[in-house]
Order: sequence, then C-alpha cells, then structure tokens
Amino acid sequence: MFRPGPPPSRVPNLSLGGLNGASSRAERRMGWAAAGLLAVAGVLRALPWAPGGALAAGLSALALLLLAVHTDAYGYARTRPVAWRGVAAHALTGVPVALAFALRSAPLDTSGVHAALLGTLGVLLGAFLVAFATAKLKLFLGGARLTVRLLLGALPGAALGAVMPALTPWPFVALLLAPLGAALARRLKRRAGVDPLDWDTDFNPLLVR
Repeated sequence: MFRPGPPPSRVPNLSLGGLNGASSRAERRMGWAAAGLLAVAGVLRALPWAPGGALAAGLSALALLLLAVHTDAYGYARTRPVAWRGVAAHALTGVPVALAFALRSAPLDTSGVHAALLGTLGVLLGAFLVAFATAKLKLFLGGARLTVRLLLGALPGAALGAVMPALTPWPFVALLLAPLGAALARRLKRRAGVDPLDWDTDFNPLLVR
C-alpha cells in the first residue's frame, strides 16, 4: 500500500540517468504502456471497420494523457524518446495493416492507408504538443495546480488526435481521467524523490537524448 512520503524536491531537469531502480522501472512501464496503446490504435484505425476510428481516437487520447503524466513526473527530455517510440509503434502497426487490406481490395482502395498515415501524423503532432504544453504550463504555474495542468496540457493533443482523421467524443471523455493522472503523477514523483522543471531544457523534438 502506498503511503505518502515527504514532498519531492524541485530540480531544474532530470537527466536520463538520474532515476533510482524502482522509478526507472515505473518510467519504462509507463512508456511502453503509451506505445502499446498507440500500436493498438494504429491497427484499429487501419481496419475497414466502422467503429475502428472512434476507438483508435480514444486509445490515442489515453496514450497522450499518459505522455502528459510522464512529462510532469520525469520532464520533457525524458518524455521525448517515449513520444517517438509511440509514434513509431502507431506507424509500424497501422500502415502495414492498411497496406495489406488495400492490396487485397478490388478495385484498389487506399482510403485505409490514407487514414493510417493521417492518424500517424496526428499522433506525431499531438504527442509533442502534449509534452511541450505540459512542460511549459508547469513552468508558468510554478508546479502548482497539477490536475488543471494535465487537463490543459493534454487537451490540444487529444483534440488534434480526434480531428485527424475524424472528430469523435472519445478523446474528451478520456480527459475526464485527468484527476487519476494527477494522482499517478504525484505518486511517481514521490517515488523518484524529485519534481523536475524544464528551465534549461532544449525543446527540439528531433533530439532523442
């Protein structure tokens, strides 16, 4: 059972090697969970199945909320490679499935391929928008109002993931889980013993370290 400990100490940023064993394992599990959700979303978006797009949007929104929690708990620099891993998972599962269905169709129907590519673009833009907004809001509010920060940070990316390629209510329903995300972020920061602030972080998304 988790017992609240002393509040985590504020640090300018969190280096890629600056976590203890338990926190490092928790971070890896969260990263792979987000990538797994995006991988399933990629397959659903590529399938010629009517509800697939809506379910994919919902799973993408949950993954983006996890990325927001990851950014708050571990900082933008550590979230950047996690975001790229999720984008790759979405592309490498969705695009091949869409191509397989397109090649089997007669006449050739590439709408699924277009949806998979557009969905991957939405995930790419949404993931880094969420990480950037979450980190900047944390700086602007001085680390206060965690639930509000997660809501505001995840909302633009979730909306983008829903609009590309189809507008559905699922991402906005997923944002109702923000209070649970805030509780998870608090627990992760207490376990790590630090609360990173991205004062001197390079926000270039192309950097992976």
